[in-house]
Amino acid sequence: MDVLRKYLLLLIVGSLPACYEGASDKFLPDETIVNTDDEEEDEDERVKEQNRWTYKQMENDYLWEEYLPDTSTLSFSEYPKQFFDNLLYEGDRFSWIEPNTDVETYSLYDQYGLDYATYQTAGGELVHRVLLVRKDTRARKAGLKRGDWFKIADDSGKGITLIKGNMEGEVFYPHQPIPLQAETEEYTRSVLLDSVYQIEDRKIAYLFYNEFNDGGSLIYNPYREELKAVFTRFGQQEATDLIVDLRYNPGGYVSICQYLGSLILPDEYLGEISGYHSYNKKRAALQYERTGNEEEILFFLGKNIIDGNNLGLGKAYFIITRHTASASESLINSLSPFVGVVKIGSTSTGKGVGSWTIQSRQYEWQLQPITFRFYNRDHETIPDGGLTPDIFVDETQAGTLYELGDTRELLLSTALDEIMGQRLKSARIGEKTNLRPIDRDISARRKVKGYIDNSYKLH
Repeated sequence: MDVLRKYLLLLIVGSLPACYEGASDKFLPDETIVNTDDEEEDEDERVKEQNRWTYKQMENDYLWEEYLPDTSTLSFSEYPKQFFDNLLYEGDRFSWIEPNTDVETYSLYDQYGLDYATYQTAGGELVHRVLLVRKDTRARKAGLKRGDWFKIADDSGKGITLIKGNMEGEVFYPHQPIPLQAETEEYTRSVLLDSVYQIEDRKIAYLFYNEFNDGGSLIYNPYREELKAVFTRFGQQEATDLIVDLRYNPGGYVSICQYLGSLILPDEYLGEISGYHSYNKKRAALQYERTGNEEEILFFLGKNIIDGNNLGLGKAYFIITRHTASASESLINSLSPFVGVVKIGSTSTGKGVGSWTIQSRQYEWQLQPITFRFYNRDHETIPDGGLTPDIFVDETQAGTLYELGDTRELLLSTALDEIMGQRLKSARIGEKTNLRPIDRDISARRKVKGYIDNSYKLH
C-alpha cells in the first residue's frame, strides 16, 4: 500500500519511524512528453484521479466518515483543496490538505525563534506582541524580549525586518528597525525553562514545555533526554510541588505526551491504562480484528523505561491559555483520573481529536484529516469548548508581560500563590491594554500539526 500514515495528537511509546519521505520520493510523474493541445485534458484527469484517491482515503480513515457527501453530489473536477473542504463534517475545525512536498512553511517561530500574539486596534490596524523568544536565536541576540510590540515591515522569506515600537493607548509608535536572517535547526528544545523555587518550606518545580516533539534514534532521543534530565534535577532538589506551563503549547506527538505524563505520576500508576483512541466504524472493525478491542488502548510507561525519574506527586498545577491545544490538553485529561489537577489561566483550544498524514508518491496533495478521538481512562474527552481553568486569569490584557519564569509574571505568580495558600495576592495585571487579541491558532505559526499519532496505519 502506498499510503503512509502518521498519527497526529499523542501516542504510545516507541521509536518514531522515519517521518516524511524525501522530496524525490513523493510526487513523481512519469517523464512523458505531453503535447500542448493535450495539457488541459491531462491536467483535468490528474485532478480527477487526485480527488478520487482523496475520497477513498476519507472513506477509510475519516473520523466522521458517515457524514461524507454522496459521490453523486460531488464534482471530481474541482480544485483538490476545494474538493477536500467540501467533504468535511460541519463540526470539523481541524482537518486540512496540503501540497505533497517538503517545502517549509514560513514561520517566525521556526525560522527566528520568536512567538507572538496579534492584536487589532479599534481602527483595524494589526500589531504584534512578543510572547517568548527562544534562547540562542537571532531574535534574542537582536534584543527582542517578551512584551515587545512590533510590526512586520519586510519579509523576503530568507530574512525579515521587524519594526519595534511602543504602544500608547491604541497607537503604535515605531522607533527601531530590526533586520533578522532566517535560521533553521534540526533539533529545537521543547523545554524552554525549568526552575525550582524555594518559598518558605516548599520547593516548587516549574517546567515551561513548549511543544510535544519526539524523535531520534533507538540509542539517543534528545526530546526524551531533556525531559528525563529536568525531572532528575527536580527529584534531586526534592521538589514538593510541580507547575507545568503549557500556555503556548499547540501539541505534538502522543508518544512524548505519554512519556511526560509518566514522569509526573506516582509509582503505583505507571504502566496503567492512560486512555483510548476511538476511530470510525471501518477502522474500529479493523482494530477489533487485530486486537479484540474496537478502540486502541494507550498505557503510561513503566518505571524501568523512564529510569525511575518520575516525580511521583499527588497533585500538579497546569498553566493553560487559548493557545493550549491537542496533546497539551490530552496530557491534562489523561492525568486527571490519577492525580489532582489544578488548571490556571484561560480556556484552552478544545481539540480532543487527532490525525495522521495520508500521502502517496503518485499524488500531488497529501491529507491531514481528523482520524480519531482521544479519551482518558474514564472515557472522558476534551470538551470542544476547551478545558475550563479552575482559576481564571487572562494574560492578554496585562499591561506588563514579565519574562517567563519571573515570579512576578502573572500566571506563574498566580500558581505560586495557589500553592502557598495565598490565592491571587501577587497576581496583578497592572495597567491593562485596551487592544483586542485576534484568536489565531498557534499551530498555524509553527510546524506542529496537533495531536500526532506516530504510527503507520495500513489497510
